[in-house]
Amino acid sequence: GLILPSITAKLFNKELYIVLAGDPAKQGQLKSDPLKRMTRFLSNLVLRVSDKIVIYSPSIMNQRNLDSFSRKVLVAHRHVIDFDKFHIKEDFQKRENLIGYIGSFNELKGVRNLMKGINLFLEEDKDIDFKFIFIGDGPLENEINSWIEDNHLQEKVTLRGWVEHDLLPGYLNQLKLLILPSLSEGLPNIVLEAMACGTPVLTTPVGAIPDIVTDGENGFILSDIEPLTIAQSLKRCIEHEKLDKIADNGFQFAREKFNFQEVTRNWQNILRK
Repeated sequence: GLILPSITAKLFNKELYIVLAGDPAKQGQLKSDPLKRMTRFLSNLVLRVSDKIVIYSPSIMNQRNLDSFSRKVLVAHRHVIDFDKFHIKEDFQKRENLIGYIGSFNELKGVRNLMKGINLFLEEDKDIDFKFIFIGDGPLENEINSWIEDNHLQEKVTLRGWVEHDLLPGYLNQLKLLILPSLSEGLPNIVLEAMACGTPVLTTPVGAIPDIVTDGENGFILSDIEPLTIAQSLKRCIEHEKLDKIADNGFQFAREKFNFQEVTRNWQNILRK
């Protein structure tokens, strides 16, 4: 879609910056497209004629196969957290033992495996005092409802449904842990928003997440989304002796890297170049 404006810009001798956003893993969906060779050719042509390519994470270099364009790649985050809304309201130690999932209820987000992992987690210790809350909506909503009923988990798992974005800080401040077992992501805002609220995150190393979450330091990484791995990782997180410290590290990281002043400063430096 950028081929005509890109060529036009070069014909008029304009400097051309291409900002690559979105989820790089979704490019894999083009593999089944009969026009994949043409789309790949046009995409590479746009990148070739550009003067600079701006990505929001170093990880995107490999995921988008940009090594051949490395000399003109620049990195600048496009994510800004509103810390007036997303901040610590409830002290971590005073929160209830609640683990949350916030996002779309679909296969790509790993929700079905999450349900199976929760089953294994709860079956290992029937007296465990942690509860779960699912926030969001999507095609698997009815399946989640049925799963809760079929496994008699009404006292352990709550399905909250979709909530307004402005209400998310309140929910994040109730959680001891947020889990996001996605198969594909760019850089999900909910990870940064959770960190800003002092909530540790357990997530997969997809998209730009490895550049943000360091396992055992400011969050936790899932090696895969097999149900057993999810169950074992949940146990590892809640039993971590320095879980409150990890929560604080995540909070400090988000405040330092994703405030408005820092993000705009990075973009100013890029545009000056």
